[in-house]
Amino acid sequence: QTWDRHLAGYVLTKEESFTGRLSGSKFAYEYTRGGKPMTALIYYLEADNRTIFSLLFRGPRAGMENLRNQADSIARSFRLKR
Repeated sequence: QTWDRHLAGYVLTKEESFTGRLSGSKFAYEYTRGGKPMTALIYYLEADNRTIFSLLFRGPRAGMENLRNQADSIARSFRLKR
């Protein structure tokens, strides 16, 4: 995760296992941008032994609270096309 060390005041607030069509991990961060509180959700989904997808959702903290379920739904539906 190279993007997070450049964000002011970033804090890992939650780390959990994640299961959908692809399994992996979910990380929630809080940080500030321009003095405004922001949230980021990062999903790392393992497709196979050599492939991991990362999905990043970020935005204003108040707005992301309402979109958290939608981000989970998108991550759960993510799959490989064969």
